[in-house]
Amino acid sequence: MFTILLLALVWVVLNGSFTVFNVLVGLAIGAVSYFFAIRFMWPAKIFTGVKFTRLVFYPFYLIYQMYISGFVVLKMIIFGCRTEVVTVNTALKNDFLRTLLCNSITMIPGSVLLNQEDDELTVMLLREKDSVPFAEDCDVGLEVKGRPEAILLQAEGLQ
Repeated sequence: MFTILLLALVWVVLNGSFTVFNVLVGLAIGAVSYFFAIRFMWPAKIFTGVKFTRLVFYPFYLIYQMYISGFVVLKMIIFGCRTEVVTVNTALKNDFLRTLLCNSITMIPGSVLLNQEDDELTVMLLREKDSVPFAEDCDVGLEVKGRPEAILLQAEGLQ
């Protein structure tokens, strides 16, 4: 019951309107969300092998990266840019951490995840207009995944 109330509170805060109707809608959405989470998500399976203490500061790092990358992308948009689609592999084995990496790639300005199959990620990058296209033998993974993957690998215990 506490979880449903917490979800309803988040709903009310995000809507910015504390009305009876909004609270009831928040409770209904919270109850449905809680039901589906319990029914289809098994936390023991999803979080197996994940060291959450390594992820405590990850949201703050991600917000920092979003701001820094935002300024870089703004400069690229003003002075000219182009897009490039690349495929990279990830060393992450845990599906939860892979999903977190995919969401991180998409949240950081200048990159959008197009597809994820097993350990292969297809990403569209925004690059400077005069930059040389990635060669087949270069490690594009560092530019695409970079530090977020390294942090998530530490949380998985692989690094």
